[in-house]
Amino acid sequence: MGFIGSQYRKLGVSLDEIKELEGLRAIVIIPVSHDGQVIACLNIASHTQDEVPSFACNSLETIATQIGCAIVRITADEQLKRALKEKEVLLKEIHHRVKNNMQVIASLLRLQSRHITNKEALALFKNCLSRVNSMALVHETLYQSQDMSRIDFNEYIQGLTVQLFDLYNVRQAAIKLETKINDVSLDVNTATPCGLIPMSLSLILLSMRSLKAREV
Repeated sequence: MGFIGSQYRKLGVSLDEIKELEGLRAIVIIPVSHDGQVIACLNIASHTQDEVPSFACNSLETIATQIGCAIVRITADEQLKRALKEKEVLLKEIHHRVKNNMQVIASLLRLQSRHITNKEALALFKNCLSRVNSMALVHETLYQSQDMSRIDFNEYIQGLTVQLFDLYNVRQAAIKLETKINDVSLDVNTATPCGLIPMSLSLILLSMRSLKAREV
């Protein structure tokens, strides 16, 4: 809204009355519109000429059109940013709740495993617990990450093996973990099944170590 037009618009003052009140000889108000909707206006006035030059009006119309497009684009960008922020917060909350639910399941499995005396059944429980922990770790990593669409697979595997060592009561001094993983980021649908592969291999090695320890 132009300054001269805006200060009289709410009062319902006509252009002739504006010219008289402001001591103007000519005034033109150009609407700023987009898709047929007026969103603001610009004005050009003269104290010395009876008419505003046509080139000035044409220039102002061009400027008004550009301003209208810019205002709509900026408004749309702000709305998109707000929508993306809301979705990001919602997505974080989903990952957080999924992680918490899986941790509850893991806790129940861990509590139940304390009452199991059969070695084969206990091994199955630990296997299930490892799989639940691996999936929970994916959602925990995504929840803590700036990019919630992908996770650092190397960091994920490091955290996964630490959990396995803790589950099987393996001291860090007893087994040295060495990994050679390229810097690669995976989405959640890829990271989960890919994480199960090294986890299963680690479970086999840890189970073999446990059997050898009992034989000794």
